[in-house]
This record gives sequence, C-alpha cells and structure tokens, in this order.
Amino acid sequence: VELFTVVVTAVALSIGLLPVFLLGIPVFGVVAAIARGFAALARHRMRFFLDLEIPTPRRRSRGWRGYLSDVPTWRAIAYHVSQLFLAALTFALSYSALGLALSLISMPWWLERVPVHHADLGLLTISNQRGAWLAAGVGVIVGVVAVAITVGLTSVGGALARGLLGVTARDLELRVDELEDSRARVVES
Repeated sequence: VELFTVVVTAVALSIGLLPVFLLGIPVFGVVAAIARGFAALARHRMRFFLDLEIPTPRRRSRGWRGYLSDVPTWRAIAYHVSQLFLAALTFALSYSALGLALSLISMPWWLERVPVHHADLGLLTISNQRGAWLAAGVGVIVGVVAVAITVGLTSVGGALARGLLGVTARDLELRVDELEDSRARVVES
C-alpha cells in the first residue's frame, strides 16, 4: 500500500509540474528510478515468498527521453498501482473468510458462554450444542475455502508481477537480435 501511495503521488506531482517550466520531467526521472527500485524489491519479494524467479528487464534507452519512453518503467508503475487493488481484495477476502471460519469452528466453546446463549448468523440462529458442532464442521470447510482463496489470490499476485515486472517476449526478441548482430560483427572481424 505504501508503494502505491508513493508512486501515485509522485506521478501526479510530475504531471502537475509539467506546465511549470517543465519541472515535471526531472521529477518524473526520480519517480521512474523509485518505481524501478520498488519493482526490484517486488521481484525479490516474489522470489522469497513465492519462489518465483522474475528476470529484470533491461533498459534500452538512456537520458531524460529514456525515462519517458522506457516501457519497463511504465509497467512497474502500472504494477504498483494495480497491486493496491489486488492487495486490498486479497486482504478483505482472506481475512473475512478466515475470521468466519475461526468463529464457526470455535462456536461450540463460546456458545454457552455468551449471555444470550445463541448465535444469530443472519439467516439462521444457533441455540444448542448440536447446531454449534454442525457450524464448526461448516467452519472447517470455510477454512479450507479461505486457504484456497488466499493461495489463489497470491498466485494472481505472482502472475501480475511476472506479467508487469518481468521480461516480455518482445524484450527477448530484441535481445536475440542484439546478440545475433554482435556475433555477426565478431565473426566478420
């Protein structure tokens, strides 16, 4: 979330400063460096937590125009912006499902200890131990679903990182062309 805040604020600042003597261009250069640094951190995080190796794309252009036209930089910015929404969705769904699972699993223990001696679940009310044990069984199933939701959304995060922070097929084609040209120059000499 903090990466989203930094990147979006800095991009908005650089766009806002463009009319003021083109101050937005050097500010965007700093933003691009920050976004690429955060992208490197995200690649390390993916390798550490998900065992997902994401190669670093090469910068093809240098200078101030390079910052404005560098596709991997723009993809890194897009990753940081989209990561906020995916992280919020992952957090909300995972913790809601896990919280529901834990409350249902623990119901046989706490049902008789609450003052009203029943649990109102919206569509049904549980007022005895038999119902509490059935709810605990449902809670186990909800817990398994919660883990599946967490793993699935984490995999989506990994795929998002691989797609936006990694090397594209076009990058690989350009690198192969570079290497072929380099090899041809060496063979000619």
